Amino acid sequence: MFPPATIDLVLWEDDYYRYPYAAHPYSGGPPQLRQVYLRYQDPPHRNATFEIDDSTLTENGFTHCGTYPEKFTGNTFTLTGTDPICVKVYFDSQADCRFAVGFGQSFGKDWIHVVSEELTRQRPSWGSYALHEHHEMVCKSLDHAQTMNKARSGSECNDRVFITQTRLNPSTWIPQTWILQTSFVVWKRSRMCGVKLDISRVPGFGKVSSEWTGFDVEGTDDPKCDWRGLMMHDWLRKWQDSYIIDGVSMNLSVAPRNIQLSTHPFIQYSSLMKTPGGLRILYGLQGVLLRRKPFCWRRLAFFKGRYHPKAARSIFKGFCGGLDSEGPRI
Repeated sequence: MFPPATIDLVLWEDDYYRYPYAAHPYSGGPPQLRQVYLRYQDPPHRNATFEIDDSTLTENGFTHCGTYPEKFTGNTFTLTGTDPICVKVYFDSQADCRFAVGFGQSFGKDWIHVVSEELTRQRPSWGSYALHEHHEMVCKSLDHAQTMNKARSGSECNDRVFITQTRLNPSTWIPQTWILQTSFVVWKRSRMCGVKLDISRVPGFGKVSSEWTGFDVEGTDDPKCDWRGLMMHDWLRKWQDSYIIDGVSMNLSVAPRNIQLSTHPFIQYSSLMKTPGGLRILYGLQGVLLRRKPFCWRRLAFFKGRYHPKAARSIFKGFCGGLDSEGPRI
């Protein structure tokens, strides 16, 4: 008589697969006997090549500490069945802020997960921190894959850019907070996974949703894998809103099809943010470059729910200083 055997199974799409890490711990309750038919079938898998653009991190004082496994050097690497996860660690010495970005592939789906280091008195070395986060992401890789797979569903368009934002935790108090924006796209011709890591400061604590959001785009068949060639075609046309700015009516619902993304696409696409003084800034159409048309960045400032023209002008001047009517050079 053989003793009972335990096999951990996880549900992926319509089939159950054997998995070394249970997705959810046993919640208790009486055991149930069920008849199960087993067959040998490898879970879906393919090699995934990632190309990382972290230039804005280094421009803002962040340093790339290293990668785990250490065999993944540089910003272009390929994940395989033997090494399905790569973790990169970044650090800002001025704000004493450290975070890890995990790149993985589970059940044939690519995923990305960002973790901001919790504030502790004893900080481990970056190598120990990377090893710990790598182990955590291995255990939760199925959850990370399902999270991004959920963002992929609900659209008939296969050409999409996925974006999420993460608030980073500095160990020293500062009046502003770092917000990391991660953009992800799969280029059609090369099947390469493009990732952009953009960093920006926001007042206060920087409230973000941390959910992945998908945008239908055109231009993913670019052989050069150039982010500047991407063009949104659905989201902008669906966004309809009008404002009276300095007595002039501005309608933001018109989105010509020649609107293309700048070097940093979809920057701050989310809603309202509050400053300590109560000033609320509405971010709209940022990161959008109108080629062959006059360039304009939309930033509207409100104070206690009402438009504040002086604040709006100061924000506009600070943001657009040095730009000509044709916009930034790319």
